[in-house]
Amino acid sequence: MGLPSGKTLAQGPPPIALKKIDGPNGAGATEALRRALERQHQFRLVPTPGGVPEARATAGAGFLEGTLLGGDGRVLFRQKYQRGNPVQNVRQFADDMVLTLTKRPGIATSQIAFSLNRGGQPQVYLCDFDGGNVRQITSKGANTAPAIAPDGTRLAYVTLRDADRGEIVVIDLTNEKIQKIGGGSFYRPELCFSPDGKTLAATLGAEGSGGNTDLFLVKFKGGKPKALLQTPAPEHAPAWSPDGREILFAAAATPGPSVLYRLPVKKKAPQVVQTGFPDGADPSWSPDGGRIAFVSSRTVCVHEFATRQTRRIGNGASPAWGADSRHLVFTDGYSLIVVDTATGKKETILGGGGSISHISWTR
Repeated sequence: MGLPSGKTLAQGPPPIALKKIDGPNGAGATEALRRALERQHQFRLVPTPGGVPEARATAGAGFLEGTLLGGDGRVLFRQKYQRGNPVQNVRQFADDMVLTLTKRPGIATSQIAFSLNRGGQPQVYLCDFDGGNVRQITSKGANTAPAIAPDGTRLAYVTLRDADRGEIVVIDLTNEKIQKIGGGSFYRPELCFSPDGKTLAATLGAEGSGGNTDLFLVKFKGGKPKALLQTPAPEHAPAWSPDGREILFAAAATPGPSVLYRLPVKKKAPQVVQTGFPDGADPSWSPDGGRIAFVSSRTVCVHEFATRQTRRIGNGASPAWGADSRHLVFTDGYSLIVVDTATGKKETILGGGGSISHISWTR
């Protein structure tokens, strides 16, 4: 698989100097910034500038003022952060550094949504990119299949009415207002936000479908789901292309394994995605559009469109790309695992509390 940003493993990550942050909260802020940068695997941190980019900052009460200098000493940007949280100030600074130097978004301020079942009924949770700051979003009844909006402001999920049917619910994470959309209870809904956050792609069984799931679009101000593709084969696990023009999904003919399809939204003519593997499920499209992750025979794989190469990442399910199109999160069933697809390095960021499924990552 090709590597992001034109890097090669032989070159290694470029160096960046991290000066101790000034101010009364400098020590803690310095360590938080170091962790935020190290976990993104984009740079090699060095103690002195020596002709490489340098990060400087001052941490005060409720703010962080950060400056990034180029290797020639010129100011690349200077920004004051006041997000109401010292850690988030530092992480936003880290993400701005990543974007400035790599031209790709950082992941330090991102959020991961997932369904967790501790032995009773599944509930929806959120955590930070490193597995910290775990928050339980739902608590009443059984709730699953979360999908978080790319900008992290809204979270869609399914409130189950029985084992297979449920209502689509959207919560505004900025004010905790809850909205039921779709106008009914559906068979096995699975959801994915469009890149602009205005529409959900959903595979679900509508009334009269006989339990077969088809592909629908659900707008927040549009009433009932609008059928996009209805076939005898059940469709599952929709995933939008980053330009919003196509939807990736899995479908299985009977008999036979599920395979991946890409569907142009306007043409409505699905095409099989040739990955070189006999089956495919749980697809996720990278934000840069160049690759997809999917599951084949309980193995997470990454397929690159340009080279038509596919490689195995590890045993697991429900992969989701980070905003940098480099990091991928998936579950082995009981843990959240993040892999740097450029190096293959894996890290378990959360686990041990129950079964995990339906992962979604902000972009």
